Amino acid sequence: MALAAGRAHLLVLGEDGRVYALGENEMGQLGDGTQEGRLEPRPVEGLFGVRAIGAGDAHSLALLADGRLFAWGDNRFGQLRDGTREVRLRPVQVRLP
Repeated sequence: MALAAGRAHLLVLGEDGRVYALGENEMGQLGDGTQEGRLEPRPVEGLFGVRAIGAGDAHSLALLADGRLFAWGDNRFGQLRDGTREVRLRPVQVRLP
């Protein structure tokens, strides 16, 4: 198990290779398709085989066992590297150089 904390949200990497999220969700950093905060952890949909997690101020990241990197949440400064500046409410694959 691993933990990653942003400004007001928490990610937990479970023994099952899934990411669970709770806390503030104003910028979609919980990855559940909403902007509603949660007090109880729920799995981030569509992510399996996660090896590592990270959290920024209001965005989240997950590295999968196959090397793909996914991110979601605040993207106003392009920090999700998906080619946009749109807030992402669900995980999107990061474009690596």
